[in-house]
Amino acid sequence: MTNSHRSLRPNLKRLESSLYRLSPLCRSCKDRIDVILTDDACIKDLAGEFRGSPRATDVLAFYYGEDKFTQGIAPIGEIVVSLDTAKKQAAERKVSFHQEVLLLILHGLLHIGGQGDENVRDWCEMRKSEFELLMRAL
Repeated sequence: MTNSHRSLRPNLKRLESSLYRLSPLCRSCKDRIDVILTDDACIKDLAGEFRGSPRATDVLAFYYGEDKFTQGIAPIGEIVVSLDTAKKQAAERKVSFHQEVLLLILHGLLHIGGQGDENVRDWCEMRKSEFELLMRAL
């Protein structure tokens, strides 16, 4: 997990500890997924380049595929979280900054795992899965 934000500093050890609690749920936890914590400007650029929508968003997930890399050296995916947006959303939802950042990482993990949220049914399933994982991680 890498934090490139200039001023917001979530507790990385606490986030990693929360995520570690989910490892018994993994079929194969040998694969690496990188988590990058950044700001709205960076995620806006990435969203423009990869989604065709140059606006800040809370989280982006990139799945590269397991067959493209050998020997577990490179990640199978990356999750990019905007800490600026996470901070705003935490205040709106009346949850802690830690909980919001963790929720966004979980959202990215679910996307990498193949879960979508583009239609109402999938969106509802995503929220249910997020809640279940968040409760296990906290």
